Amino acid sequence: MEPDLLRIPVGGGVTLHVERYGQGAPPLVLLHGFATSAFYWRALAPRLAELPRTVFAIDLLGYGDSDRPAGGAFDSDAQADALEAAFTELRITRAPIVGNDIGGNAALRLAMTRPDRVESLVLINTILEGSLDRGALAEMRRSTARHAVRLARSVTGAAPLLRPLLAGSVGDSENMPERLIARYLAPYVGKEGAQHLIALARSVGDEKWTPDAPRAGGPSILYVRGTADESIDPGSVGRAVARFPLFRMVSIEGAGRLVAEDAADALFKAIREHLDTS
Repeated sequence: MEPDLLRIPVGGGVTLHVERYGQGAPPLVLLHGFATSAFYWRALAPRLAELPRTVFAIDLLGYGDSDRPAGGAFDSDAQADALEAAFTELRITRAPIVGNDIGGNAALRLAMTRPDRVESLVLINTILEGSLDRGALAEMRRSTARHAVRLARSVTGAAPLLRPLLAGSVGDSENMPERLIARYLAPYVGKEGAQHLIALARSVGDEKWTPDAPRAGGPSILYVRGTADESIDPGSVGRAVARFPLFRMVSIEGAGRLVAEDAADALFKAIREHLDTS
């Protein structure tokens, strides 16, 4: 199944890139994580559309083929604002949202600030408290600080930063071959690409994440943890049970931060069961 490619205005002359699979069925929104794009959902989105669902895989603001407003904010608040506007343009009244790492933070922020928009949540390796700047992302930011001048002048763009980050985002290195790394690197080629990646990394690293207490009747939440993602504190996931009453967790053994690259079948099963029961 090939997606319909859409450009969705979200205000201020800014547009988001959206890939739509199917039409006419209840909506489902997919949000990728750091340094990836809607391309991340290429194996899962067509299968989810057959449930049936109208699946919208969205490039977050500043990522993939979505616009990069100069001097713009790219944190969870900015992403939630852009998503709210995109929902309106796409005529999505309310939908379940699946978000990988920072895509999950954006989805959580939308659920906290516009609860009428969010039916339920699937959070995949999403940091639930403290700084989002952990693990491989923290190491990438340290490398950025050490080599900022060289990176800004490099014709290879963000490759020296992103290649090790992407390689370390899967549990099995065979699931992140060089051709796939090259595909994820595509939006960050050249000097401007490196500078933009640095801006995105700073927006994540500067954000201290503490989700607000949910309102009564908040969304049901499925948390999917890839056990090979060392940036996730299992204790914080356990503490979320008290914060979010309708919260449950499943673990996918051996999967890294990018669970869909390591274990698409297991992730599909978890999402499908959540949609069936929430």
